[in-house]
Amino acid sequence: MNIVISVIALCILWIWVIVHHDTSHFVVRTYELASDKLKKDLTVCLISDLHEKDYGAKNARLAEAIRNGKPDLILSAGDLITCHHKAKDCNDEAAVALVRALAQDIPFLCGMGNHESKLATDTDNYGDTYARYEARISEAGARTLRNETARDVCGAVDVTGFEIDPESYRRFSRSCLDEETLKEAVGVPDPGKYTILIAHDPRHFKTYAAWGADLTVSGHVHGGIARLPGIGGVIAPSFELFPHYDAGEYTLEGNGRHHTMIISCGLGTHTLHVRFNNPGEVCMIKLRGTGAAKAPADLPGKEEAWHSK
Repeated sequence: MNIVISVIALCILWIWVIVHHDTSHFVVRTYELASDKLKKDLTVCLISDLHEKDYGAKNARLAEAIRNGKPDLILSAGDLITCHHKAKDCNDEAAVALVRALAQDIPFLCGMGNHESKLATDTDNYGDTYARYEARISEAGARTLRNETARDVCGAVDVTGFEIDPESYRRFSRSCLDEETLKEAVGVPDPGKYTILIAHDPRHFKTYAAWGADLTVSGHVHGGIARLPGIGGVIAPSFELFPHYDAGEYTLEGNGRHHTMIISCGLGTHTLHVRFNNPGEVCMIKLRGTGAAKAPADLPGKEEAWHSK
């Protein structure tokens, strides 16, 4: 019996050590994509789901890691902040500090996650919490794309931010998104330009591709919270077990075009403060105007580890 208890205790300790490590560390993963629509090379940094997390004072470690990647453009796929049950508990300091450290000399475009959308739409409960947050990150240098497009960003790409209906994020939701709804919200992309779509929820990848996105960047799933070797993420925020789209790179071919989606594992947590075999992630996406893209793989690319201290 003592041996059994000891084994159980060691297993619990092992799990705790991994969870503690993965909730306080992040890695930088590099992806490479190519397209003949690109007139120049571009390095895009993708972050998502910060959820008020601070990596070092005023997110200095996170900002340092991003700068080390020398991005031309930074994209947030949403949820830089957390929509708590009470407005007074919503804290935007970590997000604002990160934007302030980077956006003065690197274009910083923000999409809407489900937490930003809830704050923005549920004004009965949250008042002007979202308006004040957006004003602060705007003053710090970021631009929020709420069903709008930034044209010719860095002289190379169009970037569209799509705000998904907050109702579709309900737990156990199996909601669908059709192409017409997306078109009504954001219009249609210029077929001659390389178009990046920021869409927080990756479940609708086929619709994003049909709409015309060359690259979709997403988050929301937090890598599945826990990741199992050979299986992937365990659970999505909608309580979907083993979600098909959880993290990494996905591709679709259609309409004579090549479509890619990259899903960030995110950087923070909320509600359930657990990450297992799944540290936070910063994605560096190397967009090349010539040459072949590297073959996709589960969480591919070069990896560099960082911690929060």
